[in-house]
Amino acid sequence: MNAIICPLSTEKTDSNTSRLTIFLNVVLIAGFLATLNPIFILIVSIDYFIRAALDVKYSPIRLVAYGATSSMNLKKKPIGLAQKGTLCIKK
Repeated sequence: MNAIICPLSTEKTDSNTSRLTIFLNVVLIAGFLATLNPIFILIVSIDYFIRAALDVKYSPIRLVAYGATSSMNLKKKPIGLAQKGTLCIKK
């Protein structure tokens, strides 16, 4: 019998907030590449450390993105937290 095993999460997140968070990370990394100012990498590094060690909800960049999407009154688009980049294994 064939089965596909994918790590799933019951947690949901807003697609708009997720996309804006990624965009802000790209802007910070581009800022570093343009200026070679280490503050940009420091901000991104601290954000990823908080995501990995604590919880996504404490991420400063995500909080900025959440505030921006909330202030723009964008309709929420819930998606699975582990949906993007999920590795599926066929058994």
